[in-house]
Amino acid sequence: MPIRIVSRIMGASRSFLVQPPGVSRSLHDKLRVKGEWTGIMHVKNDGQTHSGSFKTSSICWELMVLRLMRVKSLHRVVEFMLEAKSNTLLGNVSRFSMKPFMNQFCLEGSVEEVVNAVKSKALDTRYVIFDYTTEMIKESHEARHTADQYHAYLNHENVHMIAVKLTGICRPEILEQGDHNFPEVQAARQMLTELAAEAKAMGKTIFIDAEHFKAEKTILELAKPLMEAFQGHVYLTFQATRKDSINRLNEIVDALSEGKKLYYKLVKGAYNSDRIAFPNEFYQEFEGTHMNYLALLEQSVSDPRIEVLPCTHNPELIQKANSLGIKWVGNLNGMEVTDRCVRYVAANDDPEKNKEYLQRRFHEHKDSLEPRAENFRRQKLGLPLVSVSNNFYR
Repeated sequence: MPIRIVSRIMGASRSFLVQPPGVSRSLHDKLRVKGEWTGIMHVKNDGQTHSGSFKTSSICWELMVLRLMRVKSLHRVVEFMLEAKSNTLLGNVSRFSMKPFMNQFCLEGSVEEVVNAVKSKALDTRYVIFDYTTEMIKESHEARHTADQYHAYLNHENVHMIAVKLTGICRPEILEQGDHNFPEVQAARQMLTELAAEAKAMGKTIFIDAEHFKAEKTILELAKPLMEAFQGHVYLTFQATRKDSINRLNEIVDALSEGKKLYYKLVKGAYNSDRIAFPNEFYQEFEGTHMNYLALLEQSVSDPRIEVLPCTHNPELIQKANSLGIKWVGNLNGMEVTDRCVRYVAANDDPEKNKEYLQRRFHEHKDSLEPRAENFRRQKLGLPLVSVSNNFYR
């Protein structure tokens, strides 16, 4: 019964929202269009914020609505549903009830089915990064399947960009050991090199994701030579929540061969477990990460040897990027807050992998989304306050 109630609330949360003062009825009606969330503020093509047209994440709206209804244990209910074993009755009920919610963020099916689903949403696939949601492998033999899926996406004529997770082609514990001579690490290097060469041959791009602190050193060492060898076709990832981000960026730039550039994606970083385990390496407060993100943006734009794709849902950071001449930013599918965004579309041929992906996202944000939703609930929803949105998207 609780699962069915929560599912219905999640699936129909658009209907529960009252029309905010100052927002036209036509805009409010868009709340009922899947993936098109309208409310307070939105960053438009000119880089300015405009009241009355704010797209926000459906997960945030749903959390807000449930908090509005005084559902105190939301995160426990959702966590319980996500963790239900797939081969049980509860697991099947959970998957069925959560599917409308999950479909806003994850697509499932073959490469062709996923691409067709993206095209059916009238999205231009030139501005979509296909993210195969194998978070990590548990056995070494699984690496080949993940690599084959990456190749399948690269070989599709309507796919132009993909995200690659090294933990999907090499076990995390092996990456954390940092032994480059270990057979699995050598195999991962070979698979990554093949992907990079294929991307260049086809005029496409791969974005190599950052991972947990202990694995990231090895990942960066494997990815840096490929980024330099396949210029513009391989992007690294830097997390602004790491205190050493600027120093690491400078080290890479200073070591570049003449005429080469650093291509990288800039994210805030969302590994709360790292912040807890390594408090001296990570900013513990939003303000530190935010200021570091701004500093990385400014340095990247001022240095002709750097090309950066900012990925953020914070309107203040998007405006800053626009003011620096950066016209495109990365947003997660279902959480777009700007018209000019490169969308990350999470997909997998195994629905359980999508469930794991959403589970990780939920675990990363559950401690922060609910308090923000509670704080947001107290605001007058019709006020065009940039600060409200900035705080909500920390």
